[in-house]
Amino acid sequence: MNEKKIRINKYLSQAGFCSRREADKYITDERVTINGMIAQMGEKNRFR
Repeated sequence: MNEKKIRINKYLSQAGFCSRREADKYITDERVTINGMIAQMGEKNRFR
């Protein structure tokens, strides 16, 4: 259970959804949620 936390924009980029800069725009526009909560710029979380 030694999971690393990564920034949401990096996760979206690695998943192939968009680029990191595009992810920043989505986050700024409040179009990204994590567990029902609006994501904040620079937020880190554990993703599976």
